[in-house]
Amino acid sequence: MRHRFALLLLALLAVSILIGALTAMRIDRIDSNGLATLSSIIDTRQQSEEALRQTAWTYAVPMVDLTHKLNLGILDAVTVRFRLQAELKRSDAAWQRYAERVPFTQREQLTAAQARTRRVFAQLSAILAAEDKTAFRQFIQQSLYPATDPFTTLAEEQMRQEVMRTDTILQQTREQVREERAQAINTAIAAYILTAFAGSALAAYLIRRVKAVQALAAAIARNDPDIPAALDSRDELGEVHNNLLALYERIRSQWDELHAQNDALSTAMSDLSQSQLALQANEARWQLAIAATSSGLWEHDLLRNRVYLSPGWKSQLGYADDELTSDFDSWALRLHPDDAHAVLDAYRRFVEGATADYRIEFRIRHRDGSWHWVLSSGSAQRDSGGNVLRVIGTQTDITARKQAEAELIAARDEAQDALLRLQTTQQQMLESEKLAALGGLVAGIAHEVNTPLGIAVTAASTLKEETGRLLELLAANQMKKSELEAFLAHGHETATLLLKHVEHAATMIRSFKQISVDQSVDERRRFRPAEYFRDILTSLSPKFRHTPYRYDFRCPATLELNSYPAAFTQIFTNLITNALLHAFEGRPAGVLAISVAARGHDHVVLEFADDGIGIPEGEQKRIFEPFFTTKRGRGGSGLGLSIVYNLVVAQLGGVMTVQSTPGKGTRFVLVIPRNAPERPGDAHVQDAPGVDPAR
Repeated sequence: MRHRFALLLLALLAVSILIGALTAMRIDRIDSNGLATLSSIIDTRQQSEEALRQTAWTYAVPMVDLTHKLNLGILDAVTVRFRLQAELKRSDAAWQRYAERVPFTQREQLTAAQARTRRVFAQLSAILAAEDKTAFRQFIQQSLYPATDPFTTLAEEQMRQEVMRTDTILQQTREQVREERAQAINTAIAAYILTAFAGSALAAYLIRRVKAVQALAAAIARNDPDIPAALDSRDELGEVHNNLLALYERIRSQWDELHAQNDALSTAMSDLSQSQLALQANEARWQLAIAATSSGLWEHDLLRNRVYLSPGWKSQLGYADDELTSDFDSWALRLHPDDAHAVLDAYRRFVEGATADYRIEFRIRHRDGSWHWVLSSGSAQRDSGGNVLRVIGTQTDITARKQAEAELIAARDEAQDALLRLQTTQQQMLESEKLAALGGLVAGIAHEVNTPLGIAVTAASTLKEETGRLLELLAANQMKKSELEAFLAHGHETATLLLKHVEHAATMIRSFKQISVDQSVDERRRFRPAEYFRDILTSLSPKFRHTPYRYDFRCPATLELNSYPAAFTQIFTNLITNALLHAFEGRPAGVLAISVAARGHDHVVLEFADDGIGIPEGEQKRIFEPFFTTKRGRGGSGLGLSIVYNLVVAQLGGVMTVQSTPGKGTRFVLVIPRNAPERPGDAHVQDAPGVDPAR
């Protein structure tokens, strides 16, 4: 239960306050009742005493007093008589009031005493009327005093009894008050004792809780890693303990973080110190660099409209420090007329915040009248609103650099012209190479076609002659069956031979036709390399006819490319020509293995591998350079492999590498995309027959 301690403490405090309040109220009530009773008794007694006293004095003493005054001659007899009559009436009225407050037995005694006193006063009146002083004195001694004494004595006795009665009542009342007070106090003590026991139990529980909190605080103060476990948090001290534990955990975590931050801060301070040292060193180097580069400093204070031009700035223009004033006009009026507008506009836009940097090159007039090129750059100091307060910058004389740039530009233009001429020459040579390759193909095709056509012409001539002879025999009716059969057999043989060689010539011409068209069009189209490369090899087969070397070609029949066939014609021609010219020198036999294989879905690998003499290691890095050849003057131009490399990389978007071991052969590996990059301006060319455009 949450706040149990607070509730218990409040309950105990409320009980204690309630017991104290009830006890105080009861004692106060007892005291009040007792005091009221005592006051009532005392008031009653005082009233009774006063009534007796007044009655006694009113009834007897005034009369005795008048008698004494008469006896002493203070008053005359007539006055005393009249006054005695008045006092007697007043005494009777007082006795009536008093008689109502005294017991009945005492009332009879007072009545008898009053009767005797009245008779004595009646006799006194007679004696006063006789005016006999001797008789008067005897009467006072013998009759008046004895008659009034019982009355006063009875009043005093009654007063004593009344005092005794009231004292008894007062004593009883005091005892009752004392007993009630003792009873209330005992009840309060019992309640306090019960409350004390409950408070002691609560205090013991609180002490255990407080000790647990103290133990946790001591462990925290000692930075003890063994922190006491958490307490039951159903009360405030448990919550305080657990909150303190959680606070300690957070503090320890934050302490660790502070240690880490302190270490980082120490490192940062160390880095800052090093940075400051480096900054000071950089500043010193900057000053030296400014002095070494002959750069001038300038400053423009826009608030005060002041300009500072350093001595180095003035010396760039050929002036001493005291020969040129530091003002805006000293700079602006020396600007080149062609540059002034652009320079002033750039500075105005920088000051207005339209541009972030101020860096401009312009010409400025030297003291000798010449124009010097300078580079001026500046940085701005701005207020919180972004307004420029001050601009500080440097000015560097770049006349020599501008002259060097002009010379470089002239040299660049000359080099570009030379490069253009070289590129033109290379293009012409490339076209020459292409034409030479095409010419070689034409020569080979012509040779290959010439043989079957010659055989076909001979066979056709023979067939013609035999046909003419047979017609003559038929016209002369001299044809025999045997001759006709011999003619038919010879004609069938001749026709078979003629068809074979004509078909061979047609195949050669068809291959050359496709290759020649691709060479002339040089556009991207979809084709199957197994068929197209075989046509190329067929066209190049005459190169192998009179050599001991041969080639082996392997390619998947279903493989398709979307590329530039003319480039592959040039690649095959140059690589085969290069192999026949260099690879098998001094070898009695050799094989050029040509293979095509797919690599993933996007590339094909084309390999030309020979088992020839190989390429020396020192020459392998140069074989793709233009005009590099080891057969110059013996049929080598040095452009064959360079052309192949450029076609593979630039036009087909592929990669070409060479692997060669001297004495074991050379392998050229071409990794080419199936879809060659399309060149701007390429027109769509119809795909080769039998090629599925979707593959």
